[in-house]
Amino acid sequence: LSAGTTYFVRAYEYCSPDINYATGLSNTNPISFATPQAPCTPPSTQTFNLQAGSLTSNSASISWTNGNGAGRVLYINTVNSFVAPTNGSLPAANPVYSGPGQQCVFAGPGSGPVNISGLAAGTTYFVRAYEYCSPDINYATGLSNTNPISFATPQAPCTPPSTQTFNLQYRD
Repeated sequence: LSAGTTYFVRAYEYCSPDINYATGLSNTNPISFATPQAPCTPPSTQTFNLQAGSLTSNSASISWTNGNGAGRVLYINTVNSFVAPTNGSLPAANPVYSGPGQQCVFAGPGSGPVNISGLAAGTTYFVRAYEYCSPDINYATGLSNTNPISFATPQAPCTPPSTQTFNLQYRD
């Protein structure tokens, strides 16, 4: 049998020696069953070449090169510390960072970029990706020289004052 396939089975009664068949149906004949999918092996090539671009004081665009899995999960954090996703589960993603702490900003197939907003000006962020296989979602947790990455949002631009200092006086 093949993994992930549905099969149907039908049985027929017959009598001997002339071999006459009964062809009626019952609620248990025929039947069907499906074989489970074979468990997948975590991908051998991790997501890599993570890059942050289009930086503003409160947003960034993260791009990457896919590994050889069915999909990937990207986390952002204000420290370079991540808890790997749990095998068998796909976290909910939200590209609006509500920090502080680890948050999933992308989960699924695709190659980005993902635009993250809700960032604080002048803050360093870390982004970590995990490649996974399908359908049972087993994660590759290895690192590469471009995974994780860090980037800093620029300070918000200041507005020049509208009124200059005036009435300077010298006193003895």
